[in-house]
Amino acid sequence: MDLSQLPNPYDFANPINDPELFAGRAKEIREIEYYLDHASRAPRPINLAILGERASGKTSVLNMIEVKAEARGMMVVRVDLDEGDAHTELAFFLKVFDSMLITACSLDAYAGLVGRTYDCYRDMVDAYEIPSNKEFCSFIFPIQFAKAMASGNSGASVSDTSFKRDIASIREQVDRPIVILFDECDVLATSRVHLEKLRNVFMNTPGFMLVITGTPRLFPIIDDVFSPIIRQFKSIEIGPFDEEDDTEACIRRPLEKAGIPDPADLFDFETYQEVQEVHELAGGRPYEIQLICHFMFRRVQQGRARRMRLTLEVLDAVLDELHAGRDIWTRPVVAAVRNLGQEGLEALRLLCPSNGHATFEQLWFVNYVLWGEAQRTKDELSAALARLEAMGVLSVDDGIISFSGDGFDRLYCRYFAKRHGVPLLIPDVPFWIHLAISVSAAVQVLSGDEGIEPFRAIGIGPRAELEVGDVLAAMLDGPSPATAFDSDVDLALDVYLCSMELRPRDHFDVATVTVTTPWTVVRRWFHRDVNDDTPGSHTALRDLPMILEEPSRRALGLDGRIDVRIDTFPVPSLEQIAPQIDAMDDPGIKVYLAARHAELMWECYVERGDHRGALANGQLAHRYEPERPLIANNLGYVMLASNDLEQAQELFETAERLYADPRHKALPHYNLGVLSAKRGDSRRALDYFRAVADQLGDADSEYRVMVRLIVPKLTPDGSGLDFEELEDPDLLETAQRAIASLEGLLAH
Repeated sequence: MDLSQLPNPYDFANPINDPELFAGRAKEIREIEYYLDHASRAPRPINLAILGERASGKTSVLNMIEVKAEARGMMVVRVDLDEGDAHTELAFFLKVFDSMLITACSLDAYAGLVGRTYDCYRDMVDAYEIPSNKEFCSFIFPIQFAKAMASGNSGASVSDTSFKRDIASIREQVDRPIVILFDECDVLATSRVHLEKLRNVFMNTPGFMLVITGTPRLFPIIDDVFSPIIRQFKSIEIGPFDEEDDTEACIRRPLEKAGIPDPADLFDFETYQEVQEVHELAGGRPYEIQLICHFMFRRVQQGRARRMRLTLEVLDAVLDELHAGRDIWTRPVVAAVRNLGQEGLEALRLLCPSNGHATFEQLWFVNYVLWGEAQRTKDELSAALARLEAMGVLSVDDGIISFSGDGFDRLYCRYFAKRHGVPLLIPDVPFWIHLAISVSAAVQVLSGDEGIEPFRAIGIGPRAELEVGDVLAAMLDGPSPATAFDSDVDLALDVYLCSMELRPRDHFDVATVTVTTPWTVVRRWFHRDVNDDTPGSHTALRDLPMILEEPSRRALGLDGRIDVRIDTFPVPSLEQIAPQIDAMDDPGIKVYLAARHAELMWECYVERGDHRGALANGQLAHRYEPERPLIANNLGYVMLASNDLEQAQELFETAERLYADPRHKALPHYNLGVLSAKRGDSRRALDYFRAVADQLGDADSEYRVMVRLIVPKLTPDGSGLDFEELEDPDLLETAQRAIASLEGLLAH
């Protein structure tokens, strides 16, 4: 193949639109699919907040949500926000309404985009003309907009009641759930009133699901406006790829899509060293993986290399791209950093972990208490700060240390430092988050036990007094389990999920680590990953008081302290805890827990081979959300694999009933075919498999690519059936194989 004639398959400049090019995010996508399935049937869906840093891949995820929502028969409305949309309520809600009506008319509602309704609407919002004949103007909001704009009253407040009436009318007209995707919601960060009204309108209007994207800086505002957020919005964080397998897929899929017969001829996927190097250099960030691969592939296209390899020339090309069109020497921060040696870059790393939020004394406290003086003495680090400030790389304002450059400077300097072997990050996180992250890292490093995992919850200020025992007691013995969730949603979820994952054990240990500084108090809770069976590692959690003795001593010398306590709690039985969750009035918590148990069912079965754990989690997911077809199907599959055919049949029939799209029905139909074949009813099984082939005749990969399937196959003598489990099968192709086996059996 002449690669020089191909377009470069690595398009780093644009988000991913093609599902075949989308890599990684398997866990996030499964969670999103769960909530889309929920929204397709529930009158009041759970909304999503997709949060991540700039260029983290949020828009690509939003594009995949659009594809998957449309595959479920939903109407998808895209609202791409810009700065102008946040100025007034009228401007913001016109953007929302306009996007919704155009999408509905594109689906032939209101006689389509050439109908009188849409034409009348355009006269109102473009020319501010209100028709005398309201027959074709069934909406109130456009009339309010036209009157306000015609009179120069652009600051008029939008009527919640009329807007809800209008969007309910659109929902009734299209007769399907509506998903509204808001991209770049950071423009609303200073527009609390818009967010509040958005909540008031859509939280009380059935049939609408909101998906918003933004950076973590938006989260505190959303959490405040929609508090508590778990009740109305499920946050899904989009960060760098954690797994190198995701980076491998990000490298491989564009080559496959470009039609290259064997991508391994261009890139060494076998030894995994090359994948690891790209993963570490890019920090798992999809945009930067694509950027690196673009230049590796270009060198092959140009005949300058035989294979895609990460070389200094490629890294220089990436750096050149980062300052393409810019005179790099006119950027004082970049020019100064380029003159730093490794020692200076290391000092920069130590001084920027809480950019714009911490003082030198705070940074020194964390670094010294947790790591001692192995990296720098205080005087050495203070002198390095003075040099970097004099060079214009850092600034100190009222004691707070900040990186002086902009976003480009930050990215460029990170790559430049990486070229010199220094992992430089400059995150804009508060001091307490830096402290919490550092404590978690120190616990794992100093204990030598990566199986010790922190709870998601972080105690800060008054929340640093929260106790796991109190939360567990409130969950089991309080007047309502909501009592526990009201005290702290994150910690209650951590306690519940930790106790559930530990079944059938009868107890679990939690280490409570409280770090008191002169400025704040932070508490972190740790437990052991029950799936980590590293010899001897299970004692490390209980050894934490001894392991953290030296950091505790150093903290006392800086007017701080570290307190470590180990508690043992009983694992509550299902009879104790599940009825409490059943009785909760809060649907958001129950939907979240069902989704998490569904995820754990998948992890137990697929990743761990733990059928017992998969069954327990699947039963809880189905208990909390009995009308979710994917949960019913997957739980049925676990039972099918264990030959519990009666319950499996009931669950498959439930999934078949709940799925509306025939293409989705194909999956439970296939499983019912396997079940019938296991019972020896070959003709009924054949009918199910043929139905699958009919339902998937023209379906795309959304409906065909599965994780696991059981397939019947003829025994060697052709007189019976054996059953094998396939990984990553194509549902249509597997059904066709099953048809051939059963036809062969019946002909025997």
